Amino acid sequence: MGAYLLRRLVQLVISLLAVSAVVFFAVRLVPGDPIGIAAETVRETSEVERIRRAFGLDRPVVEQYVSFLAAAIRGDFGRSYFSNAPVADQLLARLPATIELALAATLVGLSVGLVTGLVPGLRPHSWLDTSTQVVGLTGISIPPFVLGLILMSIFSVQLQWLPVGGRFDAAQPFDLRTGLYLVDALAARRLDVLATALRYLALPAVTLGLFVAAFLTRITRGTVLEATRQDYTRTARAKGLSESAIVLRHALPNALPPIVTVTGLQFGSLLGGAVIIETVFSWPGLGKLLIDAINMRDYPQVAASVLLLATIYGIVNLAVDILYQIVDPRIRLG
Repeated sequence: MGAYLLRRLVQLVISLLAVSAVVFFAVRLVPGDPIGIAAETVRETSEVERIRRAFGLDRPVVEQYVSFLAAAIRGDFGRSYFSNAPVADQLLARLPATIELALAATLVGLSVGLVTGLVPGLRPHSWLDTSTQVVGLTGISIPPFVLGLILMSIFSVQLQWLPVGGRFDAAQPFDLRTGLYLVDALAARRLDVLATALRYLALPAVTLGLFVAAFLTRITRGTVLEATRQDYTRTARAKGLSESAIVLRHALPNALPPIVTVTGLQFGSLLGGAVIIETVFSWPGLGKLLIDAINMRDYPQVAASVLLLATIYGIVNLAVDILYQIVDPRIRLG
């Protein structure tokens, strides 16, 4: 296990170096002068050049990258071209929102996906099984941002049950400690804050969760059906166990490894792939921060955001591999 972890960590470091190089140089190919955008109110050419030198943009690109990499190793990602705030502080301020959304969406996806995958496992090739497969295929086919706009139009615009966007009501004062509204509201026993946070979280979490559920439904159904055809399930059926007991006590535990893998990978993807949904719902997470930084040509913010998301995804993948072995002891990491 120790050698495996070391090898995976080395692979992660190499991957992050490659990601940092690709992002650092690729973002500079995007048309637009970041200093020209940031200093649009400055009329003096000499002042613009001074700002450019202050951010080191007058140096060769390769030299800029080496300086960025050396500082990033120390945890210093520089300052934003526009807010002049430390990039690391902005990332830490936005990270809890993305984690909260990803966890909520994964919970929704697991709840829906496991149920809609297990039920067809009990009644394979029935009308319920066919209906579930059609719904699951439809869920995978619809882009999440389209589904989000549809849900927003229904529940926010037409019915006006839920807010259109944002994360919390600014008119309702509440001091965050962990950055997670649900956790802090429960800790403070503020049910009013909890209800408000859930209202804002509902639409983006359900939008992403249904997309995850569509994948989990198909994976759960396939693995459960395969497990119900194994010898140990035939033995359990010969002993007189009910079909539901066979699925829940014998088939499902043996079908867990691929379900755990898909769930973990989907969670990692949500952390880095909720960019469009965060933008649609004005959710103040890393995804929206990244989109805003790209639009403003904020090079340090873009590079640091992508690096953080890549790091999180790599760590989640490693955790999934370890959990895979815990769920199925027959698997040996090496």
